[in-house]
Amino acid sequence: MYRRALLASLATSLAGCSLAPSEPPPASYPRTRPNIFISFDWDPDRSALSVSFEGGNRLTAGNTGRLTIVTPDLDDSETIWVGPAETNAKASFPLTPETAVTHELPRPASTNVYWFEPGEGDEELVAYWDPETESTGVDG
Repeated sequence: MYRRALLASLATSLAGCSLAPSEPPPASYPRTRPNIFISFDWDPDRSALSVSFEGGNRLTAGNTGRLTIVTPDLDDSETIWVGPAETNAKASFPLTPETAVTHELPRPASTNVYWFEPGEGDEELVAYWDPETESTGVDG
């Protein structure tokens, strides 16, 4: 009789326990940017820099606030590649590899590509182009 009572109470006591640990809620995960691999190609005939998304993760409204190309030496010349509709972005979500955008410049100048977190999040430099050395960097 005591065994049945003990077994019955153990079953209800251990009902919420399992051997597999539960995962933490998504809000506790650190937010990291998607992998983004960018290439650059200067076209002197058009006075334009072609910026190509060569590979990496798809950019969606869930993982990206916007992707912006900025040339600080030329009065912060800016092209918003992808972002919310009100930003007059050149493309819409999702942005997938093998896409490109034209960043118009009067002359070659150092240019940066920034990824912004969704909402009011931080920005992060994801790629740069230096025309003097033809170097690029900061790939995802």
